[in-house]
Amino acid sequence: LSNLQHFLVHSSFLDGQIPTEIGVMTTLENLSLHSSLLTGSFPSEIGALTALSLLSVFSLSFSDTTLPTSIGRLSNLEALSVSGCSFVGTIPSEIGSLDKLVDLRLHNNYFMGTIPVEIRNCPLLSSFHIYNNPHLDSTGGLNISADLCPRLGSATAPCQFDCSCCSKRASGHDTCRNGPS
Repeated sequence: LSNLQHFLVHSSFLDGQIPTEIGVMTTLENLSLHSSLLTGSFPSEIGALTALSLLSVFSLSFSDTTLPTSIGRLSNLEALSVSGCSFVGTIPSEIGSLDKLVDLRLHNNYFMGTIPVEIRNCPLLSSFHIYNNPHLDSTGGLNISADLCPRLGSATAPCQFDCSCCSKRASGHDTCRNGPS
C-alpha cells in the first residue's frame, strides 16, 4: 500500500474506525469514503497526506468528532468535502492556508462558532457549501459578501455559494451576503 494513489470506498459495509496508520500512505492523491459504516473520530494523521488533491467523506457515522487542524497541512488539496458526517466544533481556520483549494463543502454537519475569516486566503476557491450547520453563527467571522464574493466567480469559474445558516444562496455571478435575512 505504500504506493497507493487512490482509495475510494463507496456504499460499503466497511465498519470500524479510520486507522491512524492512514498517515503513512503519503502517496495518496484521492481519498473518498462515502456511505459506509465507519465510526469513531477523524484521525489528525490525515494531515500527513500532503499529496492529497481530493479529500471527500460523506454520510459517515462519526460521533462527536472534530475536523482536525492538521487539514491545513494538505498543501495540494483542491477539493475538501466533509458532508453529512456529524462533525462538531469549530471549522478549522487552518483551511485558509490551502492555496490550491477550489471546492470547499462543509454542509450537513454540526459545526459551531463562526466561519473563519482565513478562508478568504484561499485564492482559487470558487465553490463553498456550508448549509445545514444549525449551530453556525453568521453574524461574526467571514463576511461572505465582502470577503469572498468580490473575487469568487469569473468567466472561467463562476461563484457557487450555499449557506442556510444565513439563508442565502448564490451561483454564477449573483450577489451573496451573509447575515440574517
